[in-house]
Parts: sequence; structure tokens; C-alpha cells
Amino acid sequence: MEKKIKDIIDKYDVISFDIFDTALERNCCKPEDVFKIIGKKINDKTFYEKRMNIENQTIKETGKISPTINDIYKNFYDENVMKIEIDTEENILQANIEIKKVYDYCISKNKKVIFISDMYLTKEILERILKKNGYNNYFKLYVSSEYNKTKSNGDLFDFVIEDLNIKENKILHLGDSFKSDFLMAKKKGIRAYYYKKKNVKEKSYSLEDSIFTKFIKNNQPNKNIAYNYGYEKYGILLYAYSKWLESKFTKLNIKKVFFLSRDGYIMQKAFDICKSTPVQSKYLYVSRRSLNVPNLWKNPDFQHLDENISMSNYFNINTFISRLGLDARKYEEIYTKCKISKTDEFSRKNFKDDVRLRKLYEIIKNDVIENSKKEYDLVLKYLKQNEFEGKVAIVDIGWHGSMQKNIEKLCKSGNIETEIFGFYMGQEKIVNNGYGYLFNEFDNPKNKISIAGSFGFFESLFLANHGSIIKYKDDGDNIKPCAEKNEFDKEDTYIIRELQTGALDFVKDFDALKLDNIYFDNIAFNKIQRLLTNPNNNEINYFGNIKFNDTYISKIIETKNIFFYIFHLKDLKKDFIKCVWKMGFLKNVFKLNLPYFKLYYKLKIKNESKNNCKNYNKAKYTNRSLENEKR
Repeated sequence: MEKKIKDIIDKYDVISFDIFDTALERNCCKPEDVFKIIGKKINDKTFYEKRMNIENQTIKETGKISPTINDIYKNFYDENVMKIEIDTEENILQANIEIKKVYDYCISKNKKVIFISDMYLTKEILERILKKNGYNNYFKLYVSSEYNKTKSNGDLFDFVIEDLNIKENKILHLGDSFKSDFLMAKKKGIRAYYYKKKNVKEKSYSLEDSIFTKFIKNNQPNKNIAYNYGYEKYGILLYAYSKWLESKFTKLNIKKVFFLSRDGYIMQKAFDICKSTPVQSKYLYVSRRSLNVPNLWKNPDFQHLDENISMSNYFNINTFISRLGLDARKYEEIYTKCKISKTDEFSRKNFKDDVRLRKLYEIIKNDVIENSKKEYDLVLKYLKQNEFEGKVAIVDIGWHGSMQKNIEKLCKSGNIETEIFGFYMGQEKIVNNGYGYLFNEFDNPKNKISIAGSFGFFESLFLANHGSIIKYKDDGDNIKPCAEKNEFDKEDTYIIRELQTGALDFVKDFDALKLDNIYFDNIAFNKIQRLLTNPNNNEINYFGNIKFNDTYISKIIETKNIFFYIFHLKDLKKDFIKCVWKMGFLKNVFKLNLPYFKLYYKLKIKNESKNNCKNYNKAKYTNRSLENEKR
């Protein structure tokens, strides 16, 4: 379009632009969606319908063909609501990038630029909006409501020709309305250029979908793949989650919130961009290891270890000893005597049955207790130093609530009076005062299973740019966190950083729309969920090399070829279980477009039903036993 229109522009003295849906675009699919937004802001479900009717009513009552916004609101609501409408229009509008380039070309060629609009907003309001969006150097603005003349009947074009004292064939007018901007301009002798917009596909959008879809269309980034995915898919999740957090904090009257490292890193950045209430936001350097180890000495028996330390599905001896808070290198001789090698792999499900691990633990148990007590004193000082007390919120990615439980244990035993509320992306198990955004136990199975099958990829999206916290040290003035060296180099984390940069840019840009009382929970997870559950081959190749640390550092998709697995089915099962992006794994192995997630979903639902039956029968048996004892 740009070259074609430039050639035409060169032939004319005056270049006229329509404003709405030409020079400026709304970040919603339909103009009337603005009224729905206002209805949400003022909490009036009937506002949209009333506002749609009041304009025609005002035309009849005033006799004006184009009433002003002041006329419309004279007997409709009050000035406060009128201001909300004006502010909403101003915030929802942005420059049309394509037309802005044409405008800039006109200015560079010293053309006389004018704007013509059929609109109820006043000239002063439109001037402010045009200036805000970079349209500064135009000659004149003609608004129908100021002259009570419209483009749609041609009167406004007649007025412009007379006012400029110019021949009509010296004017070129660009606009998106075929009737008002093209046919009527031509009828008045003006050269007209019909700007046919690239509209989003016609469908029945919810208000939230309408805003998000049009916003992305208007602001489509053109950078690298990772940045674009962050802006177009990940950012809406962070934005909606931040707004959800703030609404929860307001409802619960929480004034102090701690974002837990490392997953809370990107969450805090997004929240601080969005927050509109005076909530104190802090980043707390903690980890499962830095909170688990200080609690070990209070219940150090081997049979309780799975309650006090976190383990992956499979782990080695180095991981086991380090999770106990000790340096595995110092115990190499001891675990070798216990007939354990560095390459031996243990399972989280049955490691307590391994006599070698039990024997080793009994030998090093006193060291575990001694170290645990030292770390206990330091972590309590760190919490107090950060004023972790009173009614507080913690924010983390979630799943089992182990961080919250451990902090609660530490605060209770250390006499730190707290009331802790936990906010998570999801909860596998509901904890005390815990809230999950995407799911709580099994209230939203699709969300839960989507993440369960892709937890490594999903967690990677939240990865901070520092290593995991090991413990704390006292440097005399402060208690400082000690972090491991970041296990990933810059090249490994490039994709994650670009995703996060794109996502935070989206949050900043989208928040500028000021969409009070509008929540995007119904669409927030959709885009990322599709990537997790139904990736295409390009996405698998691009994102599959992201590194993830789950006991071992590995790519989020690591597979052997199909021919190997045909003869080694046990390896197929084991590799699938270990893989942290399961739909990517299956598609990468079998290379076919099969409904992998549907099959995985059905299998998980079936297993969940079995587990629920077992838990039900177990509870039933326990209750019966208790009743027998009472008798």
C-alpha cells in the first residue's frame, strides 16, 4: 500500500485523513466495545445497551445531525461517567502504524495535512489524542460535532472545500468507510482513496478476547521468535495473573507481598508494572533447599526425609547428600563403603526402602543435624531482616506448597508472628490460605494436566537470572543469601530472556490501556497452553533445546530415534517419564500429527480416578477402624 499511495500523494496539494479506524485504531474489534469497557469500569451491566440507544435519542431531542458528547451526557449519567468515556477512548486508541508512515511522508513533502471525522468527541479532545499518538504537524482538524455537518451526507466535505478556499480536485482523502470516505468524497469531486483495513476474522468474541486480539494485531512485534512469543502469548498470562493477585490482595487487605526466588522474579517485575494499589513488594531469596535444610534437625529420622526434603522422580547420591545440606564430595569414601556409586539412580517413590541409603544416612545423621541447626538460626535472621512478619502474602509458581509450609514451620518455631497467604499459578495440593490461579487440586483438570505434562518448559518461562539459593551467611552487617553459580550460560538462557523481555513489554503496553475491572482470566492461559500441549515441529525444534535443571541439567526434550525405542520399550517409558515436555517428546519421536494430549489427558484422568478411589477407600477403612475402637 505504502508505495502506491505515495505516488498518488505527490499529485495533490491537500491530503485529508479520516481519524477513526484510519489514522487511529482502537484496541478492540468493534467500536461499540468501548461502551462495554465503560460498563465494566462503572460496574453497570446495562450501560452498553443504554449508551447505544442514547445517541439516536439525543439526535431526535436536539435536532442535531451530529451531537457532541456534552449533548449526549446532558440527561445521561453524569460528568464523571462522561470523563470515564473520554479517558477510555483516549487510552484504547493508538496510531495506525501503516497510516502513520503515510502521514509522515506527507509532512516530509510539505503537504497541507488535514483530518476530517464524523465523531461526537470535541475538537479539543481529538486534538489531544492525535498529538499523543504522534500526529502533531497537521494544518486543520474538522469534526462533525463542531459544525453539525457530516461526511456521511457530504455536507462536511462541502464545508472543508469552502473553508480551505481550494478546488476540490486538489484534495486527496483517505478513509476506511466505503460510503462516507470513498463514495461521498468522490461525489463532491474529491479524489478518494479507500483504505481497506485488514480486519480480524469475523467471529463472536468475548470483550476480553476482542481487546486482546485487536491489541496484538495492532502491535504485532517483528523481532526474534522468542521475543514475539513472549509478547503475543506469554505476556497476557503475566498481566492477568498480576491483576488477579492485586484483586486478591485488596479483598484480603494484604499490604505486604514477598515474591519467592527464582520463579517469582518475572512475576514481581510484571506485578510492579501493573499494580495500582500501595502494596509493598519484595523479592525474597529462598529455595526449597534453603528452607528444607533448616527444618531437618527437628524431625531427622530417615523415614521422615520425604516430608522434609524435595526429590525429583530420579536422583543420584550427590543430589541426595546435597539436599540434606552437606557437601557430597566430603562423603565419597563413606557412600562408597555403603556400596553406592556416583552413577546409581534412586527413585523418589521407593528410596526409603534402599538399605544402602538408610545405612549411609545413619552414619552422617549427626552432621545433618548440626548443619541444620546452624542454617536454622541464619534463615530466621534473614526473615526478620526482611520484616517477614504480620499478615503477608507469598507468591511462587506453586504445585505442592512446600515453600509455604517450610516458612510457616520456621516462623512458628522461631516465634515470628505471621499470617501467611500463598498465591500460586497452581496448587497440586491446597495449602492453608493457599490460592491457585490456573487450578486448585483438580478443579480445572485441563490446566493442571497441561502443566503436569510440560512442567519443565512452563517453569523455564519463569527462570530468574541468578543461581538457586543454597543457604545464608552473616557478613557482620547483614544476612546475605548464598547462591549457586547460575547453572546456565548466556547462550542457554537467551531464549528465556527474550521471551521474558517480550512478555514484560506486552505487560507495560497493555497496562497503558487502563482496563480497570476487566479481567482476562478466561483467555490468559490459552496461548501458552496451546504451545505446551500441541506444539508444531518448528516450535519443538526451537524451544526443545532449552536447558532445565531437575536434578540433572538436560534439554527439555531429549529423545532417541524411533528405531531405537522399537527394540527398547523400557527406555521409551523411562525417557518419557523423565522428559519435562511430554507432548514435545511424543511428537519428536513419532513425527506424526496425532492427538497426543487427548490421549495423555485421558490416561491422567483415569489414574486420578483410581487414586481418588484408593484415597476414598483408605479414608473409609480408617473411619471404620476408629468407630470400632470407640465401641
